[in-house]
Amino acid sequence: MRNYSGIFPPAVQASAQGQAVARRLAVLRKQPQVGHPLPLFSMPDTAGVAVSLARFRGQYVLLDFWGHWCGPCISSMPHLKQLQTQYAQRLAIVGIGMEAAQDKPLWLKAIRKHQLTWTQLSELKADKGVIEQLNVEQFPTYMLLDKEGNLLVMTSSIGPVEEKLKSLLARP
Repeated sequence: MRNYSGIFPPAVQASAQGQAVARRLAVLRKQPQVGHPLPLFSMPDTAGVAVSLARFRGQYVLLDFWGHWCGPCISSMPHLKQLQTQYAQRLAIVGIGMEAAQDKPLWLKAIRKHQLTWTQLSELKADKGVIEQLNVEQFPTYMLLDKEGNLLVMTSSIGPVEEKLKSLLARP
């Protein structure tokens, strides 16, 4: 991505709006790209224990960015359960909750209510932290990674993920 710092006068660059634009451009420069490795990160699970993305190397990984407040996220849970059953040991599903600290009880309740048995992580920083760094703005967002951590699919619909998994993991 092009460097835009020289286009705007110093006064604009120093303004609150100019700094916000600079931060947004920095995020966009680092946005995940299909075919490239996703940056490694660690995030607390439901018990507060840090879990690293590196822990899942060697298997396909589906990152599910969701929130307890997100209707489309909740309605996709049966599809994720089906993928978990269908691909068992060959696919790790990792839920990443876009939750604020005060919403932790609601997030945990949603995990229990919908019987989400796969790894669930959240920094409890709402839309900041890893969610912001990866430029996740739609919920749900799915990122399918290969065994080496390269991004294969990034989408807000489960269909493309299902199709890619079918082509990669179909039993002969």
